Amino acid sequence: MSSWSMNDGSALSGTYTFTNGSAVVQGNSSADTSEIKVGDIVIDDNGDKVRVADLQPTRTVATSAVNASNEQITITDHGFVANTPLTYRAGGGTAITELTDGALVFVKTVSSADAFTISATAGGTEIDITGTGNNAQSFQGTSTKAFTITEAFSPSTNSGSSCTVTRPPINFASAAPHIDDNILGVDVAEMTGGSDNIVNLTIENAGSGYAASPAPSVTVSGGGGSSGAATVTITANKVSAITLTNAGTGYTSVPSVTTTAPAEVTFNAASAVDGTDITLTSHPFATGDTVTYSDKGGTAIAELTDGGTFKVIKVDANTIRLHNGSGDAITLTDGPSENHGLTGETATFGVSLGSTGIPHAGWVKKTVGTGGRAGRVSYEVLVASSTISGDASDDVALPDS
Repeated sequence: MSSWSMNDGSALSGTYTFTNGSAVVQGNSSADTSEIKVGDIVIDDNGDKVRVADLQPTRTVATSAVNASNEQITITDHGFVANTPLTYRAGGGTAITELTDGALVFVKTVSSADAFTISATAGGTEIDITGTGNNAQSFQGTSTKAFTITEAFSPSTNSGSSCTVTRPPINFASAAPHIDDNILGVDVAEMTGGSDNIVNLTIENAGSGYAASPAPSVTVSGGGGSSGAATVTITANKVSAITLTNAGTGYTSVPSVTTTAPAEVTFNAASAVDGTDITLTSHPFATGDTVTYSDKGGTAIAELTDGGTFKVIKVDANTIRLHNGSGDAITLTDGPSENHGLTGETATFGVSLGSTGIPHAGWVKKTVGTGGRAGRVSYEVLVASSTISGDASDDVALPDS
């Protein structure tokens, strides 16, 4: 067993009944709530997910369940032990004669799995019940057979369901509970966002037309987190390397990496254009580069389209030609004496995360061990991209599953 009572995905003992419209989940005689704790996610055999709010369910006790002749109160599989403190609520009606609304009482005797008596103090004298109260009254206390979920169960009632439990390794030692910092190096800020450290950036498209200095800026962002940053190395006007300098925090999805576009190279459409040749002094383009043409608000060169993309043929350091994919240089008509522009292709990058991989709904389970320990779950990492029933203001301490 793990330090969190059970391993992620473990089956719970006994069966549980999920009642439509009720926040109380009732276990049978074999249920054992010591296997779960507040914040856990319990999954029934239909795949419904609920979050555990507390192990002190409120059970309604009708007048028929209060026996004035033997002082016993009946709750099926109550799960109480002697001296368990119980809060009594009258439910807006007549209270049990010897009790008042909000009274704290204690389990005196566990008569059976379904019945018990009460006392006014722990270990005190059994209360002699003379009036049975009303049908909306209830008792609330810690149970070994039932628990409360964070909101009423909305699917149809599921009786006798075999369940599993999943949970994060939460550190409750600080004022702001969070996933333990030692789990795969995830710190508090990263855990809130639900993804592990970014460990590497890869070049998917080296781009073209970049000047070596100044180097383009790179931003890592996504899901409302604080932005990260990286530096790039430019070789032959393309991105040849990228180094992560700030991973950023608070990602709720796979972060994106964006970089500034290469600088536009401008030319005079009348003086620089000569048939197939375009004169661009010390241009940054190589044969095969993709460039985007801009008429810069003026009159476009007849053979080109504003915003259109073309391929480069490098003639020399100061001259290029363009083609539209055929490989044959386009013969250009001299344009008016005004500036036009060519911009290279913007580089794109991929993201490699830490051991958690790409965030997806649910827990990422990691297993280690050989021999008798083969397949043993050793730690789990939460990644947030979906919600479960009852999720509300608890995201920092108990992020989405």
